[in-house]
Amino acid sequence: RRLSRGERQALTEVVEEVAGDKSVLDHMRNEAFDIARANCDNPDVIQVLKWLEGIIKIIEHQRVGYGMRSAQTCFSPGETCKRKIQSLFDSVSRTADICVFTITDNDISNRIIDAKRRGVRVRVITDADKCEDPGSDILRFIDHDIPVVIDAPEDFMHNKFAIFDEKTLVTGSYNWTRGACRNSENIIVLEDPKLITDFQNEFDKLWCKLYKIS
Repeated sequence: RRLSRGERQALTEVVEEVAGDKSVLDHMRNEAFDIARANCDNPDVIQVLKWLEGIIKIIEHQRVGYGMRSAQTCFSPGETCKRKIQSLFDSVSRTADICVFTITDNDISNRIIDAKRRGVRVRVITDADKCEDPGSDILRFIDHDIPVVIDAPEDFMHNKFAIFDEKTLVTGSYNWTRGACRNSENIIVLEDPKLITDFQNEFDKLWCKLYKIS
């Protein structure tokens, strides 16, 4: 027989809990095949196969869904967040869209400039007030022909995210400043196509809007 709605829901919940463990998913799939084989003398073999099909669809759906996404978290105090952001600029090959409140960390800024020199298309959106703060690296970017737009002076552009090669997103509370490593902050690095599309759309919307102001 086919799986009932309650059985499908219960199995889905179990599989979701172990979606990151390929060996467990493989074991569950093999167990399902073993049960089906043990019941092949059932007069209604078609019903057994339909039951097996329902089991495999749930397991494989979770396997594929998990494989499409990856996530990594970093926390400060400490330099874990900073080093991760630097590594993303070291590995980017095509595009880097940056939308952050302020940038004063020279180590990160140097990586941004290095990416530009390698031929990466870099764009920066930042806050109008913060770009004039002592230590701001925004003028350095402009000197290196990196396009920069700022928001209206009466507003805060308080986003903190960047998109690399349109496939990796970094976002969180962590400011790209020299003092951020001393604070309790966080970033999360994602490779989720839907979230990246949402953030890319927001970046492009802000870029088009603020480009006119700048």
